[in-house]
Amino acid sequence: MPSLIRGQKISRAKFEMSKGLRQQMTPEERILWERLRRNGLNGIHFRRQQVIDGYIVDFYCQSANLIIEVDGEVHEY
Repeated sequence: MPSLIRGQKISRAKFEMSKGLRQQMTPEERILWERLRRNGLNGIHFRRQQVIDGYIVDFYCQSANLIIEVDGEVHEY
C-alpha cells in the first residue's frame, strides 16, 4: 500500500484512481495547476489529486494545511 502523506495508508485502487485523475484534469484544473506547480505560489508546495483520509482532493498544500477543490462538470455526477 502506498503512503502519500506520512502515516496514511491507501489502497492500490485509490492510488491508481488519483494517478488517472492527474492525467485527465479538467481545463479549469489545468489552468490552476500551471499557477501552483513548481512552488509557483510564493514558494508554497502543492500536490495535485492527493488522497487524504480516503478522499481525493484536487490540490493540497501540507505546509499550509490547505485543500483546494475546483468545481466543474466532473462534480455533477
